[in-house]
This record gives sequence, structure tokens and C-alpha cells, in this order.
Amino acid sequence: MVALNERWLVKVSVLGEVANPVMRDIPYRVTPDGEPLVLPGVGGIAYNVRVGDSAVGWAGDHVEPEMSIKHGGAKGEPRAANTALNVLSCIGNEAVVVSGDAKGAKGVVVGKHGGWNRACAR
Repeated sequence: MVALNERWLVKVSVLGEVANPVMRDIPYRVTPDGEPLVLPGVGGIAYNVRVGDSAVGWAGDHVEPEMSIKHGGAKGEPRAANTALNVLSCIGNEAVVVSGDAKGAKGVVVGKHGGWNRACAR
């Protein structure tokens, strides 16, 4: 029999908001033929990109499926709050909408993007 420490695990909630899409100061990507492109990338709600879809072939750069969330944080520590959201939200955790028209809707954390310090949920 395997011993579990489940009763000693701390349950904690984190709070995030839909992360606005972000772009670099120079948003252009250049094709091998020299054509400049501006592509959607990290953040926002990807209405037509879902978990299980192909990871290639999209006209996008670092597109995160479903919805990307972040935490703006309290005044003076926005980075710390956002880091906590990214570290403590684990793939498979339940995600619940707590405000707005979709309040009460449930989903699940489906991924994390550490470079942009965001979690992805559906």
C-alpha cells in the first residue's frame, strides 16, 4: 500500500484575469521570402485554437490555445502575484470564472507559458 500525504497538502486559490495579447516593440516577423508579417501571438482568447489541435500550420507565433490568464497583482508587487499564479496553477487544476457574463463557468488549467509567465485554461 502506498502512503499518501493528501491530508497535509495545502489547498490555495489563485486569481487571474484574461491576459491581453502582447507584442514586441517591433511586431513584424519576416518570411524566408522577405515578406513582413504581423501575427497574433501570446495572450487573449484564442477562439478557434483548442487543446488537441495541430501545433503547426497556424498563422500565429506562440499562440496559446483556449484562454491565457495573468494576474496584475497588488500595487507594488504585480510580478510576484503573477509568478504565484503561474507556479501554483497546475495543469489539471479546476478553473472557475468568478465575474462577468460567464460567472460560475468551469474549466481546467491546460498549460503554462513560463516565458510570458501566464497560465492557459479552457
